[in-house]
Amino acid sequence: MPVPIVTTITFDPQKGPIKVSLDFDTMFLCTYEFDLREAKTNDSVRGFPGSGDNANPQLDEFELPKPTSKNNGRKGLAFINILDQTGNGGTYECSKTYSQDGITLGSVSTGKKKISGNVAVEILAAKLVAK
Repeated sequence: MPVPIVTTITFDPQKGPIKVSLDFDTMFLCTYEFDLREAKTNDSVRGFPGSGDNANPQLDEFELPKPTSKNNGRKGLAFINILDQTGNGGTYECSKTYSQDGITLGSVSTGKKKISGNVAVEILAAKLVAK
Protein backbone atom coordinates (compact mmCIF):
# COMPACT_ATOMS: atom_id res chain seq x y z
CA MET A 1 0.00 0.00 0.00
CA PRO A 2 1.41 3.41 -0.94
CA VAL A 3 2.35 5.75 1.89
CA PRO A 4 0.65 9.14 1.46
CA ILE A 5 2.62 12.38 1.34
CA VAL A 6 1.17 14.41 4.17
CA THR A 7 1.86 17.93 2.91
CA THR A 8 -0.37 18.97 0.02
CA ILE A 9 -0.05 22.10 -2.08
CA THR A 10 -3.33 23.17 -3.68
CA PHE A 11 -3.14 25.08 -6.96
CA ASP A 12 -5.48 26.46 -9.61
CA PRO A 13 -5.07 24.43 -12.81
CA GLN A 14 -6.41 27.35 -14.90
CA LYS A 15 -3.81 29.87 -13.70
CA GLY A 16 -0.13 30.41 -14.51
CA PRO A 17 2.81 28.11 -13.93
CA ILE A 18 3.80 26.89 -10.48
CA LYS A 19 7.20 27.99 -9.22
CA VAL A 20 9.22 26.23 -6.54
CA SER A 21 11.97 27.99 -4.63
CA LEU A 22 14.42 26.52 -2.14
CA ASP A 23 15.77 28.68 0.68
CA PHE A 24 18.60 27.99 3.10
CA ASP A 25 18.88 29.92 6.38
CA THR A 26 22.39 28.87 7.36
CA MET A 27 26.10 29.48 6.89
CA PHE A 28 26.59 25.76 6.07
CA LEU A 29 27.11 24.58 2.52
CA CYS A 30 23.88 23.04 1.23
CA THR A 31 23.58 20.98 -1.93
CA TYR A 32 20.27 19.71 -3.25
CA GLU A 33 18.39 17.79 -5.88
CA PHE A 34 14.78 18.73 -6.63
CA ASP A 35 12.74 16.03 -8.32
CA LEU A 36 9.21 16.21 -9.69
CA ARG A 37 7.68 12.75 -9.95
CA GLU A 38 4.63 11.52 -11.77
CA ALA A 39 1.45 11.01 -9.74
CA LYS A 40 1.20 7.23 -10.00
CA THR A 41 4.76 6.07 -10.70
CA ASN A 42 8.35 6.60 -9.57
CA ASP A 43 9.19 8.22 -12.91
CA SER A 44 10.62 11.73 -12.90
CA VAL A 45 8.84 14.30 -15.03
CA ARG A 46 10.84 15.27 -18.15
CA GLY A 47 13.38 17.95 -17.27
CA PHE A 48 13.78 16.80 -13.67
CA PRO A 49 15.58 16.33 -11.37
CA GLY A 50 17.35 19.66 -11.09
CA SER A 51 20.21 20.34 -8.72
CA GLY A 52 22.17 23.16 -7.17
CA ASP A 53 23.69 24.62 -4.03
CA ASN A 54 23.75 27.76 -1.91
CA ALA A 55 27.38 28.58 -2.77
CA ASN A 56 26.51 31.00 -5.59
CA PRO A 57 24.15 33.94 -6.20
CA GLN A 58 21.91 32.02 -8.64
CA LEU A 59 18.34 31.66 -7.41
CA ASP A 60 17.36 28.12 -6.47
CA GLU A 61 14.06 28.14 -8.35
CA PHE A 62 12.23 25.80 -10.69
CA GLU A 63 9.19 26.34 -12.89
CA LEU A 64 6.96 23.28 -13.12
CA PRO A 65 5.79 22.09 -16.55
CA LYS A 66 2.88 23.62 -18.44
CA PRO A 67 0.01 23.24 -18.84
CA THR A 68 -0.28 23.69 -15.08
CA SER A 69 -3.16 21.19 -14.89
CA LYS A 70 -0.75 18.32 -15.71
CA ASN A 71 0.90 18.76 -12.28
CA ASN A 72 -2.16 17.44 -10.45
CA GLY A 73 -1.09 14.56 -8.20
CA ARG A 74 2.62 14.96 -8.92
CA LYS A 75 5.11 14.85 -6.05
CA GLY A 76 7.80 17.46 -5.40
CA LEU A 77 10.79 16.06 -3.50
CA ALA A 78 13.84 18.04 -2.38
CA PHE A 79 16.82 16.00 -1.18
CA ILE A 80 19.16 18.31 0.73
CA ASN A 81 22.67 17.70 2.11
CA ILE A 82 23.93 20.15 4.75
CA LEU A 83 27.70 20.15 5.26
CA ASP A 84 29.49 21.60 8.30
CA GLN A 85 32.83 22.33 6.59
CA THR A 86 34.53 23.63 9.77
CA GLY A 87 33.17 21.17 12.34
CA ASN A 88 32.13 24.07 14.59
CA GLY A 89 28.43 23.19 14.57
CA GLY A 90 25.51 25.58 14.39
CA THR A 91 21.95 25.73 13.13
CA TYR A 92 20.18 25.52 9.80
CA GLU A 93 16.72 25.74 8.31
CA CYS A 94 15.83 24.65 4.79
CA SER A 95 12.50 25.34 3.12
CA LYS A 96 10.74 24.78 -0.18
CA THR A 97 8.02 27.25 -1.21
CA TYR A 98 5.43 26.85 -3.98
CA SER A 99 3.87 29.90 -5.66
CA GLN A 100 1.56 30.64 -8.57
CA ASP A 101 1.10 34.04 -10.22
CA GLY A 102 3.12 35.65 -7.41
CA ILE A 103 0.95 34.19 -4.63
CA THR A 104 2.41 31.73 -2.13
CA LEU A 105 0.53 28.42 -2.19
CA GLY A 106 2.38 26.78 0.69
CA SER A 107 5.73 25.61 1.91
CA VAL A 108 7.58 22.77 3.60
CA SER A 109 10.37 23.42 6.09
CA THR A 110 12.82 21.50 8.23
CA GLY A 111 12.26 23.98 11.03
CA LYS A 112 15.31 25.35 12.84
CA LYS A 113 17.70 22.47 13.59
CA LYS A 114 21.14 22.03 15.07
CA ILE A 115 23.61 20.02 13.02
CA SER A 116 24.94 16.89 14.68
CA GLY A 117 28.18 15.70 13.10
CA ASN A 118 29.60 16.98 9.84
CA VAL A 119 26.62 16.21 7.58
CA ALA A 120 22.83 16.36 7.86
CA VAL A 121 20.38 15.07 5.27
CA GLU A 122 16.83 16.39 4.84
CA ILE A 123 13.98 15.47 2.51
CA LEU A 124 11.14 17.92 1.91
CA ALA A 125 8.10 16.31 0.26
CA ALA A 126 4.80 17.72 -1.01
CA LYS A 127 1.99 16.51 -3.24
CA LEU A 128 0.37 18.89 -5.74
CA VAL A 129 -3.42 18.90 -5.83
CA ALA A 130 -5.60 20.88 -8.25
CA LYS A 131 -8.58 22.64 -6.70
